[in-house]
Amino acid sequence: MNIKVKFDDDLLPRFIEGTSPLLFKITWECDRVEYPMKNWSDFGLVVLGWWIAIALKMFKGDDRGEFLFMDGPYSVAAKYDRETGELELSPKGLDVIWKMQYIDFVKALIDAVQRVDEELVTRGIGEKERQVIEKYSAILKGCLVEEKIELPKVGIS
Repeated sequence: MNIKVKFDDDLLPRFIEGTSPLLFKITWECDRVEYPMKNWSDFGLVVLGWWIAIALKMFKGDDRGEFLFMDGPYSVAAKYDRETGELELSPKGLDVIWKMQYIDFVKALIDAVQRVDEELVTRGIGEKERQVIEKYSAILKGCLVEEKIELPKVGIS
C-alpha cells in the first residue's frame, strides 16, 4: 500500500500567489489500483490531516473509520482488528478490500507527509504548511514510538 503524492506544476502558481490552498496529486495505490483515480488532485494537506485524525482515533481505540477525500464522493472505509493489528480498507465504488497491518498504514502516512515536506523545501515554498507537516509527522511518529515500533531507516527522520 502506498499513498502517492505529487506536486503539479500547473496547480502550484495559484498557491504561490496566495489565491489557492495547496493542491497536489494524492492517491492510494494498492495491488496496482489507484484510488480514487490516477492523477487525482485534492487539498492535500487537509486530506492528510483528516486521515491522520482517523488513524489516531484507531490508535486510541476506535475499530472503524472513514478516510475521506475533499472533492467527489470518494472515501475509504476502514475496519481495524486490534488483536491481529490488521486494517481492512474498502474504497467506495470499488469491489475490493485491501488488507495490511495498521502499523504499515501509519508508516505509509508518515512517508506521504515526509514527501510533501521535502517537495516544499525543494521548491522553497510553504513555510506555514511545513509547520503543519512537522506537527503531523510528530503525532504519527509518537504512535510508533508508543507501540515500540522502529521508524523505517529510509525516508523518515
